[in-house]
Amino acid sequence: MSVSSLLSIALLGATGFACVSARPALSASDQRFEEHVVWLADDARGGRGTGSEGLEAAADYIAEHFEAAGLQPLGDDGYLQHFEATGARALGADNALVLGTTELELKSEWMPFASTATSQATAGLVFAGYGIRDPDGGYDDYAGLDVEGKIVVVLRGGPGSSLRVGAERASDDGARPGARYLDANGAARRKINFTSKINAAFREGAVGILVVNDPATYPVGSKKDVPMTYGSTRSGGVSASLPAVHVSASAVQKVLGPLGLDLASMQARIDEQMKPMSFDPGAHGGDLSDWMVSVSVEAEREQVPTFNVVGMLPGKNPHESVVVGAHMDHLGNGLGSGSLSGAEGRGKIHNGADDNASGTAGLLEVARLLASHQPMLRRNVVFVAFGAEEWGLLGSRYFVEHLPQPLELNELTAMVNMDMIGRSAGGFLSVEGLGTAPGFEALVTEAHERLGAPFNRLALSDDVPPNSDHASFEDVGIPIISLFTGLHDDYHRPSDDSPGVNSKAGAEIASLAGELVLTLAEIPRRPVYTDVDAEEPSTAAESEGDPHAEPTEAQPTQGGYSVWFGSQPDMTYTQDDGLRLTGTVARSPAEKCGLLGGDIIVSLDGQAVRNLQDYAVLLFSHKPGDIISLVVRRGDETLEIQATLEAKGGDS
Repeated sequence: MSVSSLLSIALLGATGFACVSARPALSASDQRFEEHVVWLADDARGGRGTGSEGLEAAADYIAEHFEAAGLQPLGDDGYLQHFEATGARALGADNALVLGTTELELKSEWMPFASTATSQATAGLVFAGYGIRDPDGGYDDYAGLDVEGKIVVVLRGGPGSSLRVGAERASDDGARPGARYLDANGAARRKINFTSKINAAFREGAVGILVVNDPATYPVGSKKDVPMTYGSTRSGGVSASLPAVHVSASAVQKVLGPLGLDLASMQARIDEQMKPMSFDPGAHGGDLSDWMVSVSVEAEREQVPTFNVVGMLPGKNPHESVVVGAHMDHLGNGLGSGSLSGAEGRGKIHNGADDNASGTAGLLEVARLLASHQPMLRRNVVFVAFGAEEWGLLGSRYFVEHLPQPLELNELTAMVNMDMIGRSAGGFLSVEGLGTAPGFEALVTEAHERLGAPFNRLALSDDVPPNSDHASFEDVGIPIISLFTGLHDDYHRPSDDSPGVNSKAGAEIASLAGELVLTLAEIPRRPVYTDVDAEEPSTAAESEGDPHAEPTEAQPTQGGYSVWFGSQPDMTYTQDDGLRLTGTVARSPAEKCGLLGGDIIVSLDGQAVRNLQDYAVLLFSHKPGDIISLVVRRGDETLEIQATLEAKGGDS
């Protein structure tokens, strides 16, 4: 045994984690692991989308293997724990867009964006060019334009759209006009997508936005000039929920043309001069100060029945349990907001072989391995395949809030999570959450040594990433360990398929998870939870960088800033009347300014906040050191609170 292993055992003993029995190391089967991944990630499962038949088939498959391993069912229906997941918005019947006195036809002339909540706005119209706010790039359609309380109309695309057809229309320096925004690999291209246009209007105080097909690309009267279908109006990133609609150029020109406004000529002038030409139509071509736009959208969130799959190996002490979990769902056909494949991936099956058929395969292997060790279990081991993880950790949040009998929250001693464990390359494995209990680093290194140290790039971190099911447990004070092999080019794309999975490494990770769970179920003393955020986070071993660092829907970055506030949103709150908090991070600006769990943020810097999306758009437009003003509803009270944002990164 190596010196490092002896030191690990000494540390384990000092913290109460010493192994209590001599036994052979656990060994998961490469073949079984691969078989599980292949079955779960087969096209026949349709991407295991929440509410789908494919996910139901996957749950039945998992339940059958739980039963074969001798697990006791803990669901309300055998192994299934049913709950309702709040999903994407579904378009209702009460939708109307009226320009002046002309009502446009839904679907053929206009369509709400999928980010729009049920809402209504009636206001004057302001033309804001391409709707781009990029002062650092020398272009700003909103410069000097007052859109507070107005509905803005903006062109689809970006400056130079009407000139990009011919390469001969190059500027004097040899670059195409608008290349900053129109080149596929341009860093500023994101400024012209739907999300950026909607969010810019929202931050400027507009009460609605009409994004119109640009006439150069979608000529008036052409077959191309139609609004996008409802589902396809979702785009990457977080969009504010104000009334936002996509309109054909033909429909807008039909109404505005007689008033002297010509979209094609306005676009040509902007593109030729590469300068904004925004204006208030009330001051253009006559008195239109009383001319109004009215938009009404009905788009309520779907309530989709789904489930967790829960089984248990009983231990000698029925009042303490270790949880091991992995989410079983993925993105289905990629029509929701989670796909990163763009338009070419819409409607294609996203099989999620790594995310997270791999973690589910690991869960099934751990259940098989630990079944033969049940006589030595001091504590129960609870196995959970979570549903609706991709919709905001909904399955794991439901589980901790509605623990099946006979489980009690204060009796859960630790949680081990496997999410995306199928793409280990060069011996890499990230193990996170080790700061949530003293001795966890030694626990992992000893278990790793016990297995023969299969990972030569073992990245150990104290920190708790917020974007997988372990976070639901850490939020309620349960120590966690998270196993993860990193992001890759196939993440949330149709190309995340079985051939790309490293089954040998996946089985070794399952073996490591089994060792950790078995040790946690055997040791005399339960781990003591430590709040990582109460101290400065540190890296316990070599750093591979943060594999979770890509901006997510709940944590966008705007303007290149990474601000830290430390509020903890309640992902299950969907009333669209504010953002409810579950709590705040210790020593964070949110805690310092007095925010509490249960508070509902209804305004930030004078802008109404209806939900997490609005909140994120406003919060992440700031930089560290900015002072923000919040209006908070606390029971029957309305509070006004100020806070100074900090630079720490990673929290909302």
